[in-house]
Amino acid sequence: MIKISYLLIYKLDNNGYLRFTCKQLANEIEYSEADIQNAKNLLHELSPLGVGAYDLNECLLIQAKKLLHFNPIALAILEKHLLERLADTSSWNSLP
Repeated sequence: MIKISYLLIYKLDNNGYLRFTCKQLANEIEYSEADIQNAKNLLHELSPLGVGAYDLNECLLIQAKKLLHFNPIALAILEKHLLERLADTSSWNSLP
């Protein structure tokens, strides 16, 4: 697990994002997707909270899940990956 974690840290971009899926990483290194996901979850526990997320949505979701009293509507928006669609006012009529 530690070796995988080091590999993931090496793959972080300048903003702290890990722009690869577990499947992509599994194809590149000799570990399973499950092992990579476990290491990624460990990485998400480090400071700053959300490091190793794939994108802003995942980063905010990691942070939101750590807060005790996070707004459930905001959490649902993040879990359903609606953040970018909400920012685009032209897509408001097609939101669920």
